[in-house]
Amino acid sequence: MTNDAQTDDKKCFFCNGFYGPTHGEYICGTCHLFLYADDRHPDLSSAVAVDENDSGNDEPSEGQLSNDRCVRVSAHQSRSTAFINIQRSLYQRVKELSVRCAVDEQIYDGGNYSSDSVDHMAKLPPEVFLIIFRHLDSLSLWSLSIACSYLTNLIHAHMPDEKWRQKIRQYWPLYKPYFDESWYLIFSKLVISSPCKSCLSKMMNEIDGEAVFNDAEINIADNSRRLKRLGHEVRIMKNEPPEGVNAMPIDDSFLHWCASIQGPANSPYEGGIFYLYMKVPFVYPLRPPKVRFITRIFHPNVSRHGDIGLDSIAHNWSLALTIAKILISIQSLLTDPYCKVSMEPTIAELYETDRSAFNRKATEWTYKYAMNDILPMNSFESDEE
Repeated sequence: MTNDAQTDDKKCFFCNGFYGPTHGEYICGTCHLFLYADDRHPDLSSAVAVDENDSGNDEPSEGQLSNDRCVRVSAHQSRSTAFINIQRSLYQRVKELSVRCAVDEQIYDGGNYSSDSVDHMAKLPPEVFLIIFRHLDSLSLWSLSIACSYLTNLIHAHMPDEKWRQKIRQYWPLYKPYFDESWYLIFSKLVISSPCKSCLSKMMNEIDGEAVFNDAEINIADNSRRLKRLGHEVRIMKNEPPEGVNAMPIDDSFLHWCASIQGPANSPYEGGIFYLYMKVPFVYPLRPPKVRFITRIFHPNVSRHGDIGLDSIAHNWSLALTIAKILISIQSLLTDPYCKVSMEPTIAELYETDRSAFNRKATEWTYKYAMNDILPMNSFESDEE
């Protein structure tokens, strides 16, 4: 593990460093906000509250009509003012995007943070950091633990290893190690194996916070059809799981799921366990779940962000499909990629033109990122392709 605060000097895949450093990721923060916007519950946006006592046939009184007109005018004026303010703010923000990001050379220089900034942190009393630690989410706390040796020692001294085990059980409940190892190191391996730390952090915060939906949204989630369907699928996964795939809900509302796929035999993914995050909407099975790899995989139909190019979970969704069938389809895709339309054209071209080179690279990624349960951790280093 590196004890110096370092970030990968590779530039953003999309803007080539125009909007700033990537901090070890393949994409900078600005490009990530544009390309992968936060859309937590689109299925709830069209939900309309209905008064059960309103038949829809009652004629409103003149007073009600007058009040309704006043309310509509007031609401229209408020929306117009807010729209103007948003437009001004949006204009300024878009204008700022035309200016190249200037990195503070006193803090960040060529991928390394200056020793002066680390020395300043060491001058602060530990009690200050301990208070800060209590307000950090799991991934932020882990990021600080690899920032510098001072913070590494401080976090290890005041955070028992059992806490990291609890976090793993919360976010990767299907993970089962085959040998004894520090839970902190296991957490580190799982984080580094993730294709996008920004989305991993968002996933963790949603699982932690339960603040992503309010009481009204919970009532929508309590529809019997959805819960009955998902309850049946949970029992199938528990009692008769399909070979090589597994899934389980992380929360009581069955919104967040953790899934795993074993690499198929006689493939470059053999021996690996690839974890996926599934978000089952409140209108399931009318709409498909969102599925994304949270383990890096070298495959033409899986983007470097972890998104999966599979029609059945996008445009060709069917009510007959289940979570188990989705995972089986993804597992089949590992051995039979579709390269005519791919998420990663460069990888697809390599698969078509040089299969042996593709297999070597896919096997390398499998050993490096998908065998965290059986291989000890040698380094925190990771390469982005």
